[in-house]
Amino acid sequence: MRGGLAVLLFTLPAMGQVRVGLQVEHRVVMEGEPVVATVVLQNDSETPLVFNKIYHNATLEVNIRRGRVRGEPIFKTLDRNFVVMPDDSSRELVELTSLSNMQQPGSYQVWAQVRYDGSIYASRPQAFDVVYGIELASRQRHLPGYSDIRLTYSLRYCVRSGSEYVFLVVTDMKRKVSYGTFRLGTLVRVSAPAMDFDESGRMVVAHQSGRHRFTRSVISVHRDGAVFEEQTHHFPDGTPTTSGTGQSPEQASKTP
Repeated sequence: MRGGLAVLLFTLPAMGQVRVGLQVEHRVVMEGEPVVATVVLQNDSETPLVFNKIYHNATLEVNIRRGRVRGEPIFKTLDRNFVVMPDDSSRELVELTSLSNMQQPGSYQVWAQVRYDGSIYASRPQAFDVVYGIELASRQRHLPGYSDIRLTYSLRYCVRSGSEYVFLVVTDMKRKVSYGTFRLGTLVRVSAPAMDFDESGRMVVAHQSGRHRFTRSVISVHRDGAVFEEQTHHFPDGTPTTSGTGQSPEQASKTP
């Protein structure tokens, strides 16, 4: 268990049979980017907590509210299969965007709760913001094989945890369909980024990601969504760095 999550969970009041903690991965999320949270459960009862669709004595729910104060929350019961033994704890990763539409920029609140033995045990609410970001450049191109679908490739950045990060957001503006939001890494705004399509129709983005480093990212788009194909890092003269080549681990593709 990570230290931050341990602090979040065990600073809660000791009363009750179940303690619940929740931590969102990022407090600032780019439009279309998956929102991930970690739920931590501590069983202080003398009975195992069983979470199962067929048989269970407890249920795990996640509540999402648009806006920090007003608005009716959306309650979602998670279909999970696990057991938390007495005096033990469990961590569950939850992809919040699979539970609720968070395409609209704005402020959100999320909290988790466990229903057990006629009582509800809830975590403290966590707030995060979905942002449009600041656009650096954009290009438009028809979806390959579909002359009636025109996609917008928008290169944007936002500040997260004191650093600037650049994203590529691919959308069908007319139909309001997201094809994917991809985090390309840190951004140094000295040299302007470049966007272009290669001979295969793939989007190629080059941006400055460090004082003496440039990053090249390749994204392909097809009817079922977008794919982050590869990412390489280079020195200013174009030679590759000794590390950081290959497919980006920070990709986030989405099927329209």
